[in-house]
Order: sequence, then C-alpha cells, then structure tokens
Amino acid sequence: MTTETRTFIEIDDILSIEVGCPNCKVVACYPVAIEAIKKLQSSCHHCNHQLFDMASTHVAGVDAFPALASLYQILGNLSKMANPERTDIHATIRLRLNTESKAK
Repeated sequence: MTTETRTFIEIDDILSIEVGCPNCKVVACYPVAIEAIKKLQSSCHHCNHQLFDMASTHVAGVDAFPALASLYQILGNLSKMANPERTDIHATIRLRLNTESKAK
C-alpha cells in the first residue's frame, strides 16, 4: 500500500513573494499587490548584485529582464485572481505544493 500526502494552498493564501540575494543574503518580501510588484528590481537594493539577467536582444523597460517581466505577470495575475470582488469565478482554485526536499 502506498500513501501520499498532498499540500494545497488557495490563491488568496499567497500573500507575498520573497526574493533573496545570493551575494549579501538580504531577503526582500513583496506583497502580492500591483503597487508592490512594481517595486521588484533587477538588482539587489542592498549590494546592487544583479538578480536577473537582461534579454539577449535590446528591449526597453521591464521587458529588458525576461524573468522579472514574468514575475510581474505572475504576481499581477495572482493579485487579480485573489480579488474578493470577482464574481466570474465559481470554482475552487488551489495550487499544489511540492513538499519533498530537493537534493542540492
């Protein structure tokens, strides 16, 4: 017999995203809100270490950093999905978490 434990969270349980610098170990926590998401930057606010690489082709604005642009999009969409005033969602939406430790 096999047993499996699954861990789920609801979208509105996601309160913030944590971004840590591998250089100085400073960790910044950003609430999942449109205003706060725009404060995410490509470099560490403490030591200025580059956290996200630039695109290989020249583009302007946030799109110059593809991973950062993806984070903006993900967090912006999570914020919109968790809005309690939405009336168009009738399903229960949960995210499944991987709780198994990863070998490093």
